Amino acid sequence: MFIDKNMFIDKNMYTKHECFGSLAALLGIVSSFPQIYKTYKTKDARSFSLIALFIGFIRGILWILHGYYMNSFSGMVSSGYGLLYGSFLLYAKLFFKSR
Repeated sequence: MFIDKNMFIDKNMYTKHECFGSLAALLGIVSSFPQIYKTYKTKDARSFSLIALFIGFIRGILWILHGYYMNSFSGMVSSGYGLLYGSFLLYAKLFFKSR
């Protein structure tokens, strides 16, 4: 079986580009603030899909593992925050009263 060595990520090159991941993580975190604020203030999470939130929760765990094994600080921070964000929305969906 032929495996092309170019299809794998060179960890040295990956580390040099971590600044892009850090900026993406920061923007992802900041972009979620309005939704968190609105959901918390209105206590309304009816429009969120429970299945999508559950899948997002699992996705967050997998991305944290990926960031850990790739030795990516920005990946782990972004994924960790995404997991907290998803957990809050899942909590809101399950426990905020429907209007």
